[in-house]
Amino acid sequence: MINVYPGGGLANRMRVIDSCVALGEDLGIKLKVIWNSNSELNCPFYSLFKSTDHFEVVGLNYFKFYAYPNYLLKKASLFKKFSKWQRTVFFDKTINNKDILDFIQKEQPSLGILSEKNIFIESCERFRHSGRMKELFQPVPFIEDMVLKVTEKFSSNTVGIHIRRTDHSDSIKLSKTAFFVEAMENEISKNSNTTFFLASDSKQVTTHLIRHFGERVIKRNVTLARNTEDGIKDAVVDFFCLAATKKIFGSANSSFSKEAAEISNIDLSVIDANFLSVSQKTDKI
Repeated sequence: MINVYPGGGLANRMRVIDSCVALGEDLGIKLKVIWNSNSELNCPFYSLFKSTDHFEVVGLNYFKFYAYPNYLLKKASLFKKFSKWQRTVFFDKTINNKDILDFIQKEQPSLGILSEKNIFIESCERFRHSGRMKELFQPVPFIEDMVLKVTEKFSSNTVGIHIRRTDHSDSIKLSKTAFFVEAMENEISKNSNTTFFLASDSKQVTTHLIRHFGERVIKRNVTLARNTEDGIKDAVVDFFCLAATKKIFGSANSSFSKEAAEISNIDLSVIDANFLSVSQKTDKI
């Protein structure tokens, strides 16, 4: 069995689980997901998604000490040693985030797994694609209804806009708001019927874009705190609304943008200075 502790926020967890589903199918072994409701994502799995036959979800508790991630144990050396010892006792192979990054760099998506049948993985990275994310992550009816109420407002050319600000340095530095404005204006110049669904964790950015583009911007009133269950449910609604757009203009190095595009197999353009320079050259051709 593969036992996976997916770390990070919503999209990080989804991509790790998707990767492990693909790995488990190739190895012919089952998958168990150890889901931790914490400050990064404070909501149970089954409050967001329907159950699936592809994996089992269990909570993190004191009896699963082997599953405690390194960042929780970094100041407790004795407990960290105990956790590592448990992993060697309970599992044939343990794979952490650094291992996965190394294997990705070496282009070895098998993660060096040969005949092991009891594996523990702790990661926030994607290393494989199952091709069935929509099947794996079906939102519960309450969230489905909220998504439908938003997407009913979409036009034939609604572009998803994901602007991340509060907790991601690359997005703040590289994907400036002015770049999004320019990209959005360019999209309108190509199609006057263009509208935009905006998902952002910044009230300032939201206000700025609504002032600039008016009723073209479709935006939900959301709870931004990710350490609350309501905040996470709102994030899931935004995720599936982005996935329902024609294409996504996303933030640099944001898994939320990437996985929203992945789940619906739509185009993702990362909005930065490089994207604008390429677009300008294309427009002149």
